[in-house]
Order: sequence, then C-alpha cells, then structure tokens
Amino acid sequence: MSVQHKTLEELTVYLESSVGSKEEELIEEHLAECDECISSLDFLNSLKRGLKEFKAHSQTFVKKGLSLHLTNDEIRRYINDACNEDEKRRICPHLAGCDKCFHDVIAIEKVVEQLEFEEKVTKGISILSKFIISYPTRASTLEKEGKELIREAVRNCIAPFLIGRAFSYSFKGPEILDEGVGKEYRKMETDDFAIEIVQPSGIESNVIIGVLAKSDLKNAKVTICAEEEKSEIISLENRRAVINKENLQAETIRYIKIEKM
Repeated sequence: MSVQHKTLEELTVYLESSVGSKEEELIEEHLAECDECISSLDFLNSLKRGLKEFKAHSQTFVKKGLSLHLTNDEIRRYINDACNEDEKRRICPHLAGCDKCFHDVIAIEKVVEQLEFEEKVTKGISILSKFIISYPTRASTLEKEGKELIREAVRNCIAPFLIGRAFSYSFKGPEILDEGVGKEYRKMETDDFAIEIVQPSGIESNVIIGVLAKSDLKNAKVTICAEEEKSEIISLENRRAVINKENLQAETIRYIKIEKM
C-alpha cells in the first residue's frame, strides 16, 4: 500500500497551527514514520526562518532611509508586471520591509480589480472616491482608470467632482474672492449640462449648486452624492436652476447626476 505524503500546503498549515489541534495530531503521526515529509518540513522551516531574516534586514534598510518608499509610477509598473530586473531587485526587498508601501500596493491592486469588473458608473465613482479619500498621495497610480471613468460618467450626464478634481479633468478648482473671503468653486460639464458648486465663505455656509442645460428643458432630476445619494426634481427657468443645500460641504460631493425629464 502506497504512502500518502503530506502536501507542502498541509505542512505549512501544520507549522502555523495551534498546539493540540486534531489535524496536528494526524500529521505528527505521519511524520513519525515518514522521512520524506520530515525533509519537506525541515525545508519549510528553513524557508520560514530565511524569510523572517530577510524581512528584518529589509526593515532595517527602510528605517535607515537606505530603501526609499516606492513612487506611484513604480507601484503601477509593479502591479502591471512591467518592471525590469533592476526595478524588481529594488521593489521586492522594499515591500518585504515596508508595511506602508506593501499595504498601498494591496489597496491599489484591489481597486484596479474592482473597477475592471464594475459596470455601473456611479459604483465605480464611489469605489475610486473612497480610495482617493483614504490614499490621497497615491491617486495618480489610478489616473488611467480615473480618466476613463470620468469620460464615461460625463457621457451619462454625471459630473464626478471628487475624482475630477484628483485628476484635473475638465475641472476648475478653488478660487479666492477679491475681498479676501474664501470661496470654494468647482465646475464640470457633461454632454447635456454645465454644473457649478459654490461655497462662498467656507465649509460653514450653504452649498450653492448651479445647473445650466445645454438644450431647452423645463425639468430635470438631480442626484447629489456625498456620503449617500439624494435626489430631487428641479424646475429649469431659461434652462437654469440654482439649488441651495444646507449642512453639506463642497469637498464631500462625490458626484452630481442630472437626468432629463
């Protein structure tokens, strides 16, 4: 009768398992009679020690500033498997010793995967907006996906203000009034509408949203998304409408969607 050897996966779980588990007892019974699996276990133990030492050395280089944090371009090239050998020799040891860059890479990979399979534009905007809020310095790693999403949103009469600002796409940023009072001003255009956001004296004031239809319309449905979506029907006079919103910060508006009525 042939011996059923333990797989490397099973032996790895054994090394990490809690003492006294049923699976551990079964593997130990097998190891007592199998030199081949003992040899495999020794290999895994050596590999585990080696990786631990490698991580410790990498952490020392990071702490001493000898291994610099990854740039956004390096992260994107690494994710796309477009690095040359010299880049890999720098990036891989750094990721082993730098928790910050490691977690940034994981977060970016996750967003790229989510956006790749997400068909709903508003959901994609929400995914990317959350990433930009959480990782503002890493936004440029997703510039390609961001601009593609913005173009698709604009075609659907959605102005994605937060990601539009992040990627400087069809967007006007903060301005200062002549009298020195701060004014938050943003403008984006979709295929059918021009949309403006104004917050005249900072985050304490009401947000004013201006809507201009590019064709003759009497009514439109406006959906404003900050933390959640809120919709309302507005009347357009001479193609224009002004909406006042209390308790809303301009910088939290992820997108405004306008539908013809």
